[in-house]
Amino acid sequence: MNPAEFERLRDKVQQRLREEFCDVTRDGGVSWSQTEVIDDWGTDEQERAARASDRDRDWLEVANDPLWPKPNGSFSFLDPIGFRYYLAAAMFRALHTRSTHVGNEDLHFVLDVRYDKHRRAHFKLFTPGQRDATRLFIESVTLWAEFEETRDEWTDLLYDWDATWKRSADGTV
Repeated sequence: MNPAEFERLRDKVQQRLREEFCDVTRDGGVSWSQTEVIDDWGTDEQERAARASDRDRDWLEVANDPLWPKPNGSFSFLDPIGFRYYLAAAMFRALHTRSTHVGNEDLHFVLDVRYDKHRRAHFKLFTPGQRDATRLFIESVTLWAEFEETRDEWTDLLYDWDATWKRSADGTV
């Protein structure tokens, strides 16, 4: 994909993400720093302190923060509120950097909903438009993935994404 084509695609997908996730907040949800404490079996007090240390109020702010993600945070320990918030940021950022790596994870792993009911449950708050925007992001990665092997993995993910949400047309998991 040449640079001009990529820029047009990036702009289209980023605009769709802005539109579909515009009202998403992490109010009441797990924050990124809080996932580190959860992973380390921290106390409730440590979790509250970690949540308070994350001062971002908008997922676009997170996407544009050069210090995010903190290296030990993880999508695995987010609740559906935090997951939707940080996934929007991660997808937006990936389109800017052309890298699907987020800290120690890859978005391919985060978005793979085939076999893991826990991971599918992260998507329960997604609107149909947000699922469609996420699908558009996955589709875009299949077009600009740097290596053929990676492109094939993302193409398989797109197929599995469609199959998963087709089986559950109303979006329930």
